[in-house]
Amino acid sequence: MAEDATGEEIYVQLCVQCHGRDLRGGTGVALVGEDARSIDKPERYFQQSITAGIGRMPSFRGTLSEEQILRVTRYIMKQQGR
Repeated sequence: MAEDATGEEIYVQLCVQCHGRDLRGGTGVALVGEDARSIDKPERYFQQSITAGIGRMPSFRGTLSEEQILRVTRYIMKQQGR
């Protein structure tokens, strides 16, 4: 993963297979739409979830830098309309 990858690029490479291209879920939970339980969660919630893992989602601590985690977090939140 390139250090300067955009949030969308990171999402496509690491998140799509579980959360879907449209972020509406699949194996992983929905991140947008009616079924999205994280729609009102703060930025820190996503950063922590991506860093440490949550439920069946693995930790990306050793895969992504803090800056990359922030970029993918902000990409998800933007797709949520925030």
